[in-house]
Amino acid sequence: MNHRQFTSQLLKWFETNGRNLPWRKTRDPYKIWVSEMMLQQTQVDRVIDYYQRFFQKFPDIKTLAKARWPQVLSAWRGLGYYRRARNMLRAAKVIVQQYKGIFPEKVEDLEALPGIGPYTARAIAVFAYEQDVLVLDTNTSRVLSRVFGITGKNLLKEVAEHAADFVPKKKSWAFHQAMMDFGSAVCTAKDPTCLICPMRPLCSYSTLSRTDFKTLQIGSRARHLGRSTSPLARGAPGIRPRRHPYPISFETRSRTPSIEIAAAIIHKNGNILITRRPEGKHLEGYWEFPGGKRQGKESWRDCIKREIKEELGIEVAVRPHDWTADYTYEDRQVHIRFHRCSILKGKPKSQEAQQMKWIKPQELTQYTFPPANKEVIAKLVKARFVDPQA
Repeated sequence: MNHRQFTSQLLKWFETNGRNLPWRKTRDPYKIWVSEMMLQQTQVDRVIDYYQRFFQKFPDIKTLAKARWPQVLSAWRGLGYYRRARNMLRAAKVIVQQYKGIFPEKVEDLEALPGIGPYTARAIAVFAYEQDVLVLDTNTSRVLSRVFGITGKNLLKEVAEHAADFVPKKKSWAFHQAMMDFGSAVCTAKDPTCLICPMRPLCSYSTLSRTDFKTLQIGSRARHLGRSTSPLARGAPGIRPRRHPYPISFETRSRTPSIEIAAAIIHKNGNILITRRPEGKHLEGYWEFPGGKRQGKESWRDCIKREIKEELGIEVAVRPHDWTADYTYEDRQVHIRFHRCSILKGKPKSQEAQQMKWIKPQELTQYTFPPANKEVIAKLVKARFVDPQA
């Protein structure tokens, strides 16, 4: 199978099997950008509702650029990976200030915007402007590598080099949408449905045994299989490996750091003290229970006493922890212990320019807290007795 046969079969399959997704009904680069940012690390079904609600609050790029971070955070709440939303706000301001509210069309200009990397820039170029550029992600590279027997240590890079000319002229939008749907429905990562695959007759993955294909993938093709049945290896007409300027990073991700946090639920006269994280800090704009990172072999009790003194200038009595929570953010894992506390000495006063409020436990749901706090807040709202004994 050459790439023209593949494209023809793929587009034919897409005509009857393509998904009906809201962002496919527009070529508005703003809406395409929002969808691409939301789809990073998040499943399609979950994104649809957020995508539609987002435009009720921010119908265009200028409205988003004028928004304050807490407003954007509120619209994004529940999607996770909140750095995406922060970068969107930053990028919106740049587009309004430097491009007069009009999305740039060139890939290199798109890549210069905050939070937009090589994949997202090319996705906007294809899905908004229908440019004939190659867009690769894990799913689409898997499809191409299986069908054409493309192998290599850095698979995404190898596919980019071999498949540079595969994008059909003036059909780039349909080609890429079809590849994504095909990878999601047929050529899946686990248990692909090869029996109903229209590519099956000449697909390397289908014609070789699974064991042989895995051997092919680890670079031992010559020793284990002899001459490959892959049209790429045979030098089929129209399919010539060549270098392609697709800037892909192959940095090895370091292990996500784990952080221990002690949080103080400070009570007074039936109210709870909450503070708001200042600008420039992780999870900025969120409300939280005051506290901070445990240092070294410091006890949890000493950690809270130190953090509360530094943040609020008061001394507190600390009870044994009532609840714990574990949560994984984009760049860190956190383990939190929540301790109910009472004030021994002093009056709370912000020492780090953060906002602070005394509120009723039942009012906690009216404020935006980090997702790691969700279960604890639900328990506090239902609690009958909230004031600890000092």
